[in-house]
Amino acid sequence: MRRWLAVLGCLALVPRLAAAQVPIDTSGAWTFSFAGNAGAFYVLELESDNGSVVTPGAVVGIGRRGSAVRSGYLPSFAVLEASGVEGTTALSVHFGLAPVVQTAGGHDDPEGLGARVDLRQAYLTVGGAWGEVLAGREVGMFFKQSMLDDMTLFGTGAVGGISGNPGGTTLGHGGFGYIFPGFNAQIAYHSPNNRELQYAVAVFDPSINNGFDELLFPRLEAEASWERSGIVVWGSGLVQHQRDTRMDASATAWGASAGTRISRGGVAFSAQGYWGQGIGATLLFQDGRTSDTTSVNLRPGFGYLGQVTWRQPGSALTVGASFGASHLENAFGEAPFKTINRAATAGAYLQATPSLKVVGEVTQAWTSDADPTTSANRALAVATGLMLFF
Repeated sequence: MRRWLAVLGCLALVPRLAAAQVPIDTSGAWTFSFAGNAGAFYVLELESDNGSVVTPGAVVGIGRRGSAVRSGYLPSFAVLEASGVEGTTALSVHFGLAPVVQTAGGHDDPEGLGARVDLRQAYLTVGGAWGEVLAGREVGMFFKQSMLDDMTLFGTGAVGGISGNPGGTTLGHGGFGYIFPGFNAQIAYHSPNNRELQYAVAVFDPSINNGFDELLFPRLEAEASWERSGIVVWGSGLVQHQRDTRMDASATAWGASAGTRISRGGVAFSAQGYWGQGIGATLLFQDGRTSDTTSVNLRPGFGYLGQVTWRQPGSALTVGASFGASHLENAFGEAPFKTINRAATAGAYLQATPSLKVVGEVTQAWTSDADPTTSANRALAVATGLMLFF
């Protein structure tokens, strides 16, 4: 189950369907499989002209307008996996390639690069009754559950700017309620997945963080989740120590998040939040350090996301609404500021066939600050598209 959940994460993951694989048995103990998804969205985004927020961490821009056919929050995925059992040990290798639909720079890309292809996953696993060890490149633990629960996983959510044909995916609610966890090199232990309480701990390849040039120790991340009778509770955290050799000074970035999801009949409600120091607000660690070049002080940040979805029993249509916000504030000794990125999404998700999903979403996003003389940056995004899973 854990390996399949990793298949469809761009910013997100989905449960394994036994029929969604093409297995190839070999004469030995190994089975090869191929699975994945493809999708495309038409997106129209309109940013207001009168916004004036330019503080660190601002996501919504000013005055950019345009439309595109592009990938949503989840890119296409082509997943290759080989698995086998030797004695009592389960083994596997896993590769996940995640191309996007659009070409950065538009159709007439002068560099002729074509669409972006991201090798998001390349790892091995060793497992047994005691649990599983994963080694390689895989999605981070911190905020993984937040990304899993985001309904805009199957849509676009906040776009984050459409002018210039950006080459990546949209943002979903990453930066508007939680921080996108990213895919990183790691060695992780996962507890057995047949229990109500599951947990995982890992050492990660440390990430560059705003001018800290010595990363002597690995980043530590952990997560835990508990599920029973339609109720899921989860939490995650990280710690990364870094040093600026030019200043001969160091600092430790940290973060913690928690959330819950309650499902009753066709209604599902979820709420989550996070708090941290030096972890940024949109991409992990981005804008996490003070701009004061004589200091290594880290900026505090926090955020929250609420979501409700409803599907009438027996119906193929799910509708939902979500609202989230991420706050980034000045570090100690830095000129005061407070950047707030907010987004509200309404969406409809039709499971037209067991494999085909038809999606429509409307998202309003804002970036504001604490300065009463500035006007909030605003962006309206309308998106519709298709996603096919196999």
